[in-house]
Amino acid sequence: MSQANLIYERLRANSEITNEAIIQNLINYDLKSKERQRKIDGTNYYESENTAIIEKPSKKYKIFKEHRVCNGFYKEIVDQAVSYICGKDIIIENLKDDKIIDINDFIYDLYLEARKKGIEWLYMYMDKKGDLKYKIIDSTEIIPIYDTEFEDDLKEIIRYYKILVVENDQEYYRYKVEVYDTEKVTYYMEDSKGEYFIDMTIQANPIFYNTNTFRILGKETRTEDYGWGVVPFIPLRNNNKDMYDLQPVKKHIDLYDEMISGFANNIELFQEAILKVRDRGAQDWEEFWALLQKYKIVTCDDTSAVGDVDFLTVDIPFEARECFLDIVRNNIYEFGQAVDTRKLGDGTNITNVVIKARYANLDLKADAGIKYVKRFIYELYEFVNVYKKIKAQTLEDAENLNIIFNKKMIFNESEMIENVVKSDGIISKKTNISNHPYVTNIDDELEQIEEEEAQYKDDIEDEETKEVV
Repeated sequence: MSQANLIYERLRANSEITNEAIIQNLINYDLKSKERQRKIDGTNYYESENTAIIEKPSKKYKIFKEHRVCNGFYKEIVDQAVSYICGKDIIIENLKDDKIIDINDFIYDLYLEARKKGIEWLYMYMDKKGDLKYKIIDSTEIIPIYDTEFEDDLKEIIRYYKILVVENDQEYYRYKVEVYDTEKVTYYMEDSKGEYFIDMTIQANPIFYNTNTFRILGKETRTEDYGWGVVPFIPLRNNNKDMYDLQPVKKHIDLYDEMISGFANNIELFQEAILKVRDRGAQDWEEFWALLQKYKIVTCDDTSAVGDVDFLTVDIPFEARECFLDIVRNNIYEFGQAVDTRKLGDGTNITNVVIKARYANLDLKADAGIKYVKRFIYELYEFVNVYKKIKAQTLEDAENLNIIFNKKMIFNESEMIENVVKSDGIISKKTNISNHPYVTNIDDELEQIEEEEAQYKDDIEDEETKEVV
């Protein structure tokens, strides 16, 4: 049972505590929770704003501006997984109506956020025309409340986010809160003391999700408010723990940042030779440096045997550092189950067998991720059935949908085309064509081939007719 759910249940057990106080306690907990901070870190690292190196304390004595280099490994790791699974359209077979909602319009963006943060939410609603619509909601704004210790049934969603308010000509940021249950949404606002109250600026608060309007001879007679019967939020989870993809690689990414930044700072610090001066005589340092810059020489007293100048240089251990960075880089891709495209070759002198081996870890991660994308799709169409039931439409058989993923992998096109040519006449034309890298729609391609063969046959017959004449 999640910590937020435990807090909720304990507060509910107190009959004297108000809904507003419960909301305040839950939001205050969530703002400080490790779960929410991980989601924020996931977004920051995806945008190459790596907080560990950015927020690292500065050295006490600074002689130049420190370099804080953030690498973009996390973005590549996330993008690879999302593109591999959702880069090509997901095909859903056995749908009775595929026009109500097209999952390919939003699944890429939704799954991207889920991998970055561990979980993301899709909010479902009806617009004024009565059409089913959706909105992706940032999971850092969401506190889910479940009604069992196993967290199977979603009971409520608390969404909170900052808005700008003006009081006495002063601007402040305050939290606005939306509490969604199975029938309606209730709006709250935060006051200057950090406490919450019902937002009285919204009429008929709380508001039911949907309204039926009844008319007789075109004249409105009455309206009837109703809900969905379920909370209109659907989660897309990254895994069963809602952990983000940064978890296994964060320390390695931070170490890489530290090494690169340190290397850049060393070059900045030791890019010029250091002068070692013994017995400069009566010259002060400013005069000494001015003469050195102007004439490129240093004078010493002939009667002195100790006056001397040496140039000191610092050797930076480049090879050792480069070797260590390679080790860290390899760990990032291995533990992140991603593909280091730098090791795939130039795309012409590498076989598809080698490419598949390179993709093995990513393929394992994708197979695990596909389970949760499928689960989301099933839940989505269960909600679509709630909508269709209201509209008195034929329901989908959500459990028997056939969901097909087209994994997107880099491959050697020349080798694939060669294999297709060699397979001609050995296997069926449809199977052979489906493996050609240039074919995107098998049925359209077969139809086009038939048309061209028929046209070619007609052209031959026309030529033979002309020769006879």
